[in-house]
Amino acid sequence: METNQETAARIGELLGQLGERFTLEDADEQEFMRESLGREAQAALEHLNVSMLHLLGKIPAQLGEATNVVGIAERAGVAKSTVSKALPLLTRLELVQRYRLEGNRKEVHLRLTPLGEEIHDAHRRLHAEMTESFLDFLAQYQQADLEVVVRMLTDLLHAPRRGVRFQIE
Repeated sequence: METNQETAARIGELLGQLGERFTLEDADEQEFMRESLGREAQAALEHLNVSMLHLLGKIPAQLGEATNVVGIAERAGVAKSTVSKALPLLTRLELVQRYRLEGNRKEVHLRLTPLGEEIHDAHRRLHAEMTESFLDFLAQYQQADLEVVVRMLTDLLHAPRRGVRFQIE
């Protein structure tokens, strides 16, 4: 029988492995998206990583939704430099268009192009498919078991830290 410490260590390992699994580039996910894209969007997709796909989702498609680099960084929860580094490629691939607002010649704003929207829509469909599959997977467990997992993950998410160590109250 495992001790609490061994079980806790195993949970930590599994959480780390899950984190890696959900952030790595995945050929099946790329194929799922490619199947719903036109030829031009498929070619652009080859140059994008997961972070860039998520960034596209933070850029509005409509002109009325003015968003600059700082706004996109805030929406995405990333550094401004991360957005700034991705923009040249996204612009070159014609996924994002830069423009200026009337009366404000200084500030550059961004919006998705139709090609950018096509890729973003495919990425959104991928996430919807993955969510549905995840819910189907969880349906095999008893409600009480799921509630324990929810409580544990919620506690972990909100646990205060001192330095790199979690504080146990």
